[in-house]
Amino acid sequence: MRKIICFILVTAIMLSLASCKKTQEFRDDYDCADLLAKAFDKTSAASDYKVLGDEHIKYNFDNTTLDDDHSFLASTPTTDISEAGVFHAPNRAIRKELSELAEDYLEDYFEEKEAFIASYAPQELEKLKNAETRVFGNYVVYAILSDEDRDIFFDTIERLLAE
Repeated sequence: MRKIICFILVTAIMLSLASCKKTQEFRDDYDCADLLAKAFDKTSAASDYKVLGDEHIKYNFDNTTLDDDHSFLASTPTTDISEAGVFHAPNRAIRKELSELAEDYLEDYFEEKEAFIASYAPQELEKLKNAETRVFGNYVVYAILSDEDRDIFFDTIERLLAE
């Protein structure tokens, strides 16, 4: 009887372990500028954009030094608010802090710019409302893009980091 009970317990444990969802593994060696450019190039905003420099970190991300690499791109036409950024965190603890920092940036951007954007480019408000941050391994990525471009952008990031 003990053998049967032990067999049932072992089988139950094995089955429960087998059914656990495997977490996806992501590369940790991609240059943020290359990763961002490859993903942003797939979007409709790709035809006319600029690299945002260190002033972007200074004024919008509290001059953070948490990351060990980052890159930001934004559309240059004034009627297009498309923007995206990537941070690389040196470890999981920092990844959480960077994710919160990116979320705070998107919330602040919305609060500060909503009325202004509504007055000169109301068609862009949907991008602002649906701006999003996602985490892929140690990469924290945010995007202010149209729904279609955002899906393409994040799918591209995920595919590149899963290679």
